[in-house]
Amino acid sequence: MPSLDQLTADQLNQRLTYAGLILLVYELVKSMIVEPIKLFYRDTTFGETMPFKSYEQDVASRHRNEFEACLLYLRDFMEAIDSADVLTIQSLRKHRNELAHDLVNRLPTLQVDEYQALLADVDRSLFKLSNYRAYLEIGADPAFARIDWATAKGHEYALFEAVRGKLDVLNARIANALQAVGADGHTSVRARSKRAISLFACSAPDSAPRRRSTAALYRSVAAVPT
Repeated sequence: MPSLDQLTADQLNQRLTYAGLILLVYELVKSMIVEPIKLFYRDTTFGETMPFKSYEQDVASRHRNEFEACLLYLRDFMEAIDSADVLTIQSLRKHRNELAHDLVNRLPTLQVDEYQALLADVDRSLFKLSNYRAYLEIGADPAFARIDWATAKGHEYALFEAVRGKLDVLNARIANALQAVGADGHTSVRARSKRAISLFACSAPDSAPRRRSTAALYRSVAAVPT
């Protein structure tokens, strides 16, 4: 098995970049799943006839891990995602944890292209969740009656799309590098590129109310005549 010191500088930079992007993707996913639920229950008292009770009863009681509890809440209580979506997001979390906690041992054998199917599944699951949340937040507002809710997405998913675009660029560069190795019979990455792709800098969603953020995203769309 290859060791870390056997990687070229470009191979190391590419794999570190990929690991950093996966960590960023996971934080975006987590912000879409955990924070909106906590915000919904924060400082809120529900009436006796409403289906909601409290964060502790509706969410936290489902699993001792907050992230897992929120996934189960979204699947079983809100029915916003299904079991396949839960498995997809859990697989992303597992991949992220492997990179975050065992990076030294993972880097030498990391094959980025092996995770493209997982990222495609994550994309579909998060679009479903983002679409659902966007409709809950502004779907009843007549000002947004012209929105096509079959394709609508929230601001967090737009950030995820941007990050995934960076991953696609990285994958293309790695594929080109592998083709160069096969053609030349030796590693020519360094001669082809003196710098690896930079880490994508992306701020997490701020603490402003989600309704305002989602509404701002679609206000210009709603203003366009049909």
